Amino acid sequence: MCVDCCAEAVAVQSRDWRVRVVGAAVMKKAVLEFANYFYKRILPKTTKKVQANRGVNKQDCTNSTIHCICICNPSNPHIAKMLAARRDSLTLTSHYANVVRVFHSAQEEKVQIVMQLFGVNRTVNRPTNEPLAKSLERIKTNVKAANGKAAKRVKKKVKKDKGEKSTEPPEPAPTAVLYDWAGQKIDEQTSIIDAWEIGRTLKVCDLSYLVVCNPPQVEFVNLANTPLVGLPIHPQLQLKMATIENSKFEWFRRYRFPPKSNGIESSKMDTSATAAPPAQAPTQPTTFDPLTGHPIPIQNHPVPLPLNATHPLSHPPPHSTGYDPIIGKHDLDGTERKTEFNKVDNEEEWEFVGHEKTYTATEADIGYQIRLKISPGNEKYPYNSDRFRAEPVYSYTRGVVAEGPSKCIFGDRILHTSQRCTDGSFRFVCYNILADVYASTEYAHDFLFPYCPNEAMDIGYRQQLIVKELIGYNSDIVCLQEVDRVVFESQLMPSMSLEGYAGAFAAKDGIKEGVALFYRREKFRLLMVDNIILRKSFQDEKNTDLFVKLDENNEFKKTFLTKPTCLLVGLLQSTEDPRRTILIGNTHLYWHPHGCHVRLLQVELILREMRYLHQKYAENNPTCIITGDFNSNPYSGAVQLLTKGHVEPNHADWYSMGKSEFISGMNLTNQKLFLSACGYPAYTNYVTRFQNCLDYIFVEPDRLNVDKVIPPPAHEDVIRHTALPNIAAPSDHIAQVVDLSWRT
Repeated sequence: MCVDCCAEAVAVQSRDWRVRVVGAAVMKKAVLEFANYFYKRILPKTTKKVQANRGVNKQDCTNSTIHCICICNPSNPHIAKMLAARRDSLTLTSHYANVVRVFHSAQEEKVQIVMQLFGVNRTVNRPTNEPLAKSLERIKTNVKAANGKAAKRVKKKVKKDKGEKSTEPPEPAPTAVLYDWAGQKIDEQTSIIDAWEIGRTLKVCDLSYLVVCNPPQVEFVNLANTPLVGLPIHPQLQLKMATIENSKFEWFRRYRFPPKSNGIESSKMDTSATAAPPAQAPTQPTTFDPLTGHPIPIQNHPVPLPLNATHPLSHPPPHSTGYDPIIGKHDLDGTERKTEFNKVDNEEEWEFVGHEKTYTATEADIGYQIRLKISPGNEKYPYNSDRFRAEPVYSYTRGVVAEGPSKCIFGDRILHTSQRCTDGSFRFVCYNILADVYASTEYAHDFLFPYCPNEAMDIGYRQQLIVKELIGYNSDIVCLQEVDRVVFESQLMPSMSLEGYAGAFAAKDGIKEGVALFYRREKFRLLMVDNIILRKSFQDEKNTDLFVKLDENNEFKKTFLTKPTCLLVGLLQSTEDPRRTILIGNTHLYWHPHGCHVRLLQVELILREMRYLHQKYAENNPTCIITGDFNSNPYSGAVQLLTKGHVEPNHADWYSMGKSEFISGMNLTNQKLFLSACGYPAYTNYVTRFQNCLDYIFVEPDRLNVDKVIPPPAHEDVIRHTALPNIAAPSDHIAQVVDLSWRT
């Protein structure tokens, strides 16, 4: 500003050279005094830094004859250059310049207004049923408070004569006016939602802001630490008011150094290629909301889940700006601009390699760091919109691309699932993925899986294989067991969402792992989902007869009531034919070898819950599928109850713990008979000390046809590395995959 016009005063913080506009009513005398203070005290202390970075002459820095710091026409050309370089960040201390962002949704009863006032983030929350005038009044209150604090910060840097009293005039009352796209003032009695929807420009005092309703944003993005050759990189991504379809993904790479050996058997390649860069170096990165794909975890009752964004986001280079006749000198072209301290790496180091939602590294990428650039967008503001473009966000891999496994155990299986199912059919997957809370223990390392190298047991390595396997099956419904909550939230849900799936997670009672359900949004919609804890269900009124029966043996009752087993139930409706619905029950039964009697009673409770829900949603006439890891072989009472419909009182499973937990007269029956869709393979779990069939997909044979069972991996592939898991197999279980179709 010029001292003569007294329009604005500028305070320069010498620590980080960030520039702030601090107010419009600072006296001419104070500005002159601060100018002298700036040139005598601040610049001399940073002369070396200024000379190195800006070329400022020391004599100019100490020139006390300069009377003002003028943005429009400064006396010092070096200062003019410095201020011009910071033109787009004069009113900022965060990522956005002169943009007021307004957020509202049908699910919330408030409107959130986010803007910058004198370098400070301000958020105004207003109810949706009030007129525009109330929110403008609140903004003016914030302006007055922010302007007063900013002026005080400037005065602290100004040398005042002792005993001199200030003759400043009173601060003028702040103003706030909202204009539409035609430049007309919007009536302040207009509904707050309607007003901001049609608003184009908000004028606050002499500053103008571009108004953007529900702008797309990237709240969180993260990449795998060490990408592996042949395995797709799925970013951990959380969007706000943005859609994947309207966002832009760009992948880049730059050579860093050869990766350290990770002990993983790799495909044949010329290892000398990683010793140096290529000849031509690169010149240039749990209910669930079925509409957005964001997860909602379930414990006893569904509650919304916000994914915690704890990692900082990096930011891109600035965009060019234009002139807006309404906004005036604060020129905007609808493009958000970066501040200087959101600086990114040298663009010349990065080489563009792809623009898909995911990127699969090749052998040519070994030794390269990967970078992802996301330009978020939605239907109103796509990434290439002329009205408004959200600021892109960058994410980097910490390490470089390393060699991956030469052949995955599921490699041949996904050849059978390269095509998706046609209308009238769907592909179903059941898979125990081995929870990290168990795999990372000393017991697992020393006793269960001593043959598996530590690198292959690492969850960062295993989850890359798991995601590739799940995506490779091209399934429509996926039921998982032994799912760590953190893995579901940070990896599985973001990865599956990118591929068009939605999901839900149900935790076992008091445990950080549980079961999960994913479904393809294009093929199904979720009508209902719930988490049923079996030991709590056991005490429901509808199960009083069982509870009373167990009173005959307190040891059995005590054992049963300590098991945290859960049942995730979901009601899916076909988008092809809304008359077709599926009631899915996904579970992981008690594991102990001598717990057959517990598992048998758990299956009885599951059948009762499924019957109850089938009656509750009788108008949908759903077909039932019960799936999961039953920890029961094909000859067990649990499987017999599902497929044969009867377990006699003297069945061997009732004696699995001897007479100490035996109850006489337990006669269990089931009227709805199920079929094991994948049959009874020799094993679905294979470790050195145990191999058996434990995992099943039980369907109603009179409602569904079994069209195709995806064959299990060859036995030689299973034992190639002794047993499961290993460097080519992420779990000790084998996924059960089947194609089903509706009976007409």
